[in-house]
Amino acid sequence: MNLVLAEGMQLTLYMDSDVDEFGSPDNLLVDGFVKFDKDNDRWLAQIDRDTYRHDSDERNNENE
Repeated sequence: MNLVLAEGMQLTLYMDSDVDEFGSPDNLLVDGFVKFDKDNDRWLAQIDRDTYRHDSDERNNENE
């Protein structure tokens, strides 16, 4: 994947190790933006904790 990061780029991160109440995979999602840490010379993601949700929440909202 040739992803070019830029300061302030918006993104959605996911963790694929969560499951729903039936044991089916249900990714955990969170929104954030890209930030460069000059002191450590690396890219970071600054997340918005108010946007934590499950993939199934988004699917359910699309069906409404």
